[in-house]
Formats: sequence, structure tokens, C-alpha cells
Amino acid sequence: MSPTLSQYERGEIVGAWKMGHALREMERELGYPYSTIRDIIELYKKTGATVTLYVKPEKQLSPRTKRKLARDVKENPFVSLTELGQEYDVHRTTIARYLAEINIFSRVARRTPFLKAHHINMRIIYAVQYRGFRWDLVIFTDECTICNMNYAPPRCLRPPNEQDNPLYTIPAMAGSRIAVNVWGAMVKGKKLPLLNLTAEIKRREPNAEKWTLTGDRYAEYVLFERLSVYAAELARERGGGWTVEDNVALHHTNLCRSIRNECGFQCIDHPPCSPDLNPIEHLWAYIKMRLARRRQATTKEELWEQIVDVYEREVPQWFIDTLVDSMPEQIETLIEREGLYTGY
Repeated sequence: MSPTLSQYERGEIVGAWKMGHALREMERELGYPYSTIRDIIELYKKTGATVTLYVKPEKQLSPRTKRKLARDVKENPFVSLTELGQEYDVHRTTIARYLAEINIFSRVARRTPFLKAHHINMRIIYAVQYRGFRWDLVIFTDECTICNMNYAPPRCLRPPNEQDNPLYTIPAMAGSRIAVNVWGAMVKGKKLPLLNLTAEIKRREPNAEKWTLTGDRYAEYVLFERLSVYAAELARERGGGWTVEDNVALHHTNLCRSIRNECGFQCIDHPPCSPDLNPIEHLWAYIKMRLARRRQATTKEELWEQIVDVYEREVPQWFIDTLVDSMPEQIETLIEREGLYTGY
């Protein structure tokens, strides 16, 4: 491109092009080389300008500064790229580019349970005690509150500019949060039914002031009527049956203890603050993930139907078996990490 053309002359070329004149025609009329006219127009298409804009050279980090940056990030991994850019007087992308060279990237920090020293000790004792245990004899249990708004809204396939079409929207009235309290049990080789705790309490105690789960209700509706039956069946079929419950306070009332003693429960002492050691947590996560692909429920009854349908039709038995079979590996990982969170 000729550097001798003034800004006015370059604007003249762009103006003629906008008026619809062909390049060869402009070559004859204006007297500029065809290649110059072509290059100016191509530059205008790409940048919106008729001259090459000056780009300030990016400030580089010296080797000494890079070493200091690596130390700072190691000492404070939660500092943002913007803050680092302001401290080192470079653009945040320069910081990110160098960190990528040393295999450090900006990622969302995973939330883990808060473990105190005695929690870690109890986790180590648990790992040593149940190393090599037959986990196919264990029933893993847990409660979970599943809400119609605690998962991402489903994606839909629609034409452009149809985002407000009722066919592609999800109704959400004010105060439309709906939740169902679910109890579940998981064992290798069979799929045990889920229990809608909210509906069960309401059905059995229609005149109660509150239908929340209490220790006495848990003892009667879950331990005595269901879990004791599942454990007895497992013991008859496989020669042994153990149960896992988390350390929620309502699991340890006097009535719960007496029912366990009467029914002959064999319980595994689950360490506190250890959801990573109960594989049924992955089952709840999978159900919520599958619910996210469905249309949002508007009533508790509809939400419960969706939960049951997902559990019965979309949760394969091999998925449950794989979760149970992962326990030996989790125990070994727990020992390797000296009681810290395993990441499962």
C-alpha cells in the first residue's frame, strides 16, 4: 500500500467504494494503483479505518518479575488476574499467558466440607477400620431436599428472537420455589424405592402443625418400617447387612437408638463432615442433573413424579453398582491424603 496517500485521499477511495463504484472504475477515475485501492478497502473492512492504527507494544515481564509472580500466586492462589495486572502494571492477559506457561490457570474453587483436626483423625480411623471391607453388604442411606429451582433451567431449541414465545419459556411465579424432602437407600445389585418424606408425614399426620422431619418420625417411618426390612433382606440374601447413615442430630435420638437395638442393626460409624465417603451423594447429584433437562415442575406432586421417573427410568443399576465399587478406592485415597477431603 502506498504510504504517500493522505488521509483525505484514502477517504476518497472508501467513499467511492461505498457509492458502489467498482475497483477498476476507481483506478481509472482517481488514478491510483489497483492494488492500493484494494488494500485500503480491505483495511477499512477489517478495522473501520483507512490507516493502520498504532498498537502499543505489550509490556513484557522480566525473568525476575516472572519468578516473583510465581511466588505471589503460590502464596495467594485466590488473587484475581486483574489485581495481579494492576500490581505488575501489565494487562491481565499477559499475566494469564505467563501463568499458563507454568501450568497455572484460573479455575472456580471447589467447595469442600470444613474439617477440624478431630474430624480428620476420625476419618483416618474410619479408613483404617474399613479397609478391605465388603461394601456389597452395605446399605448407604441419606436424605436430600430436591427443589424445582436448585438446578439450571433446561436448554431449548428455538428460532432466533423467539425467547418470549410461551412454547420456549418456563413459567416462574413469585414464590414458586417447590421442594420435596426425599429419603433414599442404595445397595449394590438392587434398586431400593425412594420415600417422599414430606408426603408421608402429611399422609400419616394430617393435623400436625408442621410436617418437617423429626427424630421420632425418622425412627418410625424410615428406620423401623423401611431400613430394618431392607437390612434383614440383605442379611438373608448375602449373609450380612450393614447400614450407613450420616451424623445428623435427628438420627441419634433415644428412639432411634432403641429401634436400632431392637432390630439388630449393624451400623457403620460414618465420620462427621464426610459426604465424600457416602456414594449416595453422587446419586442425588445425578438425579438433579437429569431433572435439569426437564421442564420445571410447578407443584410438589409434579416434582415428585419427575424424581421417581428419573430414578426408575434414567438411573441404571450399573451406575449404582459402580458407586458402591468405588468405596475401596475412596478408602485408599483417604489414607493417602491423611484424612483430608478425597475429591469424590
